[in-house]
Amino acid sequence: SRISPSKNYLLKREKLEKKTIKRKTEKTSLEAIKLQNKRLLEFQKSWDDVSCLPHLCPKDFIKDGKPVLPSHNIIHSKMQVCSSEIDFFESCEETNGISYIKVGFPVDLLTAEEYQYLPLLSEIVCDCGWGNLSWTETAEKIALSTGGITASLLTNSSGRSECAKKYSSGKIFYGRDWIVFSLKVLDEKFTQGLELLADNINLVDFSDAKRIKDIVFECRNDALSGIVQMGHQYAVLRSERKTSRVSAVDELWNGLSSIMNIKRFAEENPTVIGNKLREIFEKLRKSGGFIHITGEKNTVQEKKSELRTFAEKISLSSLKEKRP
Repeated sequence: SRISPSKNYLLKREKLEKKTIKRKTEKTSLEAIKLQNKRLLEFQKSWDDVSCLPHLCPKDFIKDGKPVLPSHNIIHSKMQVCSSEIDFFESCEETNGISYIKVGFPVDLLTAEEYQYLPLLSEIVCDCGWGNLSWTETAEKIALSTGGITASLLTNSSGRSECAKKYSSGKIFYGRDWIVFSLKVLDEKFTQGLELLADNINLVDFSDAKRIKDIVFECRNDALSGIVQMGHQYAVLRSERKTSRVSAVDELWNGLSSIMNIKRFAEENPTVIGNKLREIFEKLRKSGGFIHITGEKNTVQEKKSELRTFAEKISLSSLKEKRP
């Protein structure tokens, strides 16, 4: 509906303004008001004294030519899991008693047609229930023991510089596309959090057609409602899609292609979509994977055995070579 002002709106506004001016001038002279406004204008034009605000300069992080804070490097090693060696990454940081665990599966062994389903898979895989539990029951369990379990997509490319080529040599995990499960959990709830993540990966259920249909419709509506606000980004992704493989994948997952795909999925049978997602996820689990933990130094060292047990529980294996 359209809202339009009444015919006498401007007249009423003028009368109210005159009353307001009269009321103020009765309390204060017109000259005093002008002087106050003049001082306000001068204050607004003056430079702020930022020295009174707490702040840090780049030089504050250097003392005697050395960094004040230690560098936070990601340490890569191999973790023995049954008969396989999986890539294990650890980042020891001051996280105030919170651990961040990531489990990644490479998606670049899939076909181009299966790539179109991955944005939807990342939305559904942690939000459709597992085992004998409905999605509401699993959501409750996650909320009670963790800060959340999510899945996201990541596309990456190998660097072209000599340094990048030297670093990537022999590293099968470098420059690949991933679906990454993320768990945020308090150290005291670490075991419960890993158990929930393992159940999510092992027992995820794509048979709830109603839930799948609801998520598909939500994704479609969100995508369509964001076209106006995100139009410039869609145009950039579309124009860059032929510049590199990463740009093409980024456009497929986050650009106009993703909107066209989700509109198509909304018209398909949700049971068929569920079966397709189950087939894709089974392929991904057979592709190998990695584990990355970020947390307090003591926690990272103490929880390695639990992470190894977790990797065995989800049958995580060595990474397979990506498709040529």
